[in-house]
Amino acid sequence: MKETKYLGIDIGGTSTKYARVDIQGTIGEKGSFDTFRGMSREAFLREIFGVCDKAVSEGVQGIGISSLGVIDNETGCYLGGVQNLPALQDLNLKEILEARYPGLPVVILNDAKAAALGELWVGEGRDCSSLFCITLGTGIGGALVVNGKLVHGFHNRAGEIGYSDYRSEKDFAEVHFSTEAVMTKISEKMQEPMDGFKFFKKCYNKEPEFLAALEEWMRGVARLIANLCLLIDPQKVLIGGGISSEYEILIPMLSRLTDEMLPAEFRGQTVIAPAGNSYNAGILGAVAGLILKDSR
Repeated sequence: MKETKYLGIDIGGTSTKYARVDIQGTIGEKGSFDTFRGMSREAFLREIFGVCDKAVSEGVQGIGISSLGVIDNETGCYLGGVQNLPALQDLNLKEILEARYPGLPVVILNDAKAAALGELWVGEGRDCSSLFCITLGTGIGGALVVNGKLVHGFHNRAGEIGYSDYRSEKDFAEVHFSTEAVMTKISEKMQEPMDGFKFFKKCYNKEPEFLAALEEWMRGVARLIANLCLLIDPQKVLIGGGISSEYEILIPMLSRLTDEMLPAEFRGQTVIAPAGNSYNAGILGAVAGLILKDSR
C-alpha cells in the first residue's frame, strides 16, 4: 500500500521551506527558495507553483501551508501583517491552489498558530488540552489552544502577544523582547556584533554581563507568561523559535522569574517547556493543519 504523504510549506520573510511529511510526522527531503520584501506576486506564485506542481505529480494527498501574516481562518485570505513579504497582501493563496489542484485539500495557517497545532500533533503538546505557544525570533508570535482547538478570535488576531504592553508604534513587547531586538541592544552596549549563538555561548561561560542581560530579557518574557497564566490558565506554555534549543539555561530561569510575578496560589502550576518541533515547527505545523482537522 502506498504511504500517504503531504506537502508542508513554511512561508517566511527571507525564505520559504518545504518538505514531504508522512502521517507520523516524519519529514522527508527538504527544499527552499528565497523570499524578500521586494518580491513580486508573480515571482512568488511562480516559485510556489513549481514546488506544488512537482509534489502533486508525485501523489501528495494535501498541501499544508504555514505563513507569516494575519490570515482569515474562514477564507484563507491574507488580511495583513505581511510587511516582510508585501506580495501576499490580500492574496487568497488557498483559493488559488484549490483551483489549480481540484479535489486536493489545502490548508493555510498563520505561522504561530501552525506551530501550536504541530506541537499538539507531534510535539510537546500531545498530552495537552490547553496551551500557549510563544515564538521568539525576529518578532514575538503567539497562539492559543483551548479544549484542543485553536482560538482564532473574532478578527483572526488572537494570540498576538508580541503587541502586549502597547504604548505606541515604537513601544510594545516585541520591540524590547524579541531575539532580534535583544541582540541589537546587546551589540550596541558591548560594542561588538552579537547573534544568538555567540550570546548564549557567553552565557554558558558564565560571563557576568551576558548573564545579567539574559536575566533582564527573560524577566520581560516572564511578565508576558505570568499575565497569560492569570488570564487563561494554560496547562503548558511552550517556547519556540531559534532560542528554544537553549532550553537548559532558559527554562529554569523563565520558570523562576514567572513564579516571582504570580500570586502564591498560581506558582508552579503551568508548565513552561521548550517547543518540541524546533526548526521544523513551520513544516510540521502546516501539515498538522491537514491532519488535525477538528483542532484548527
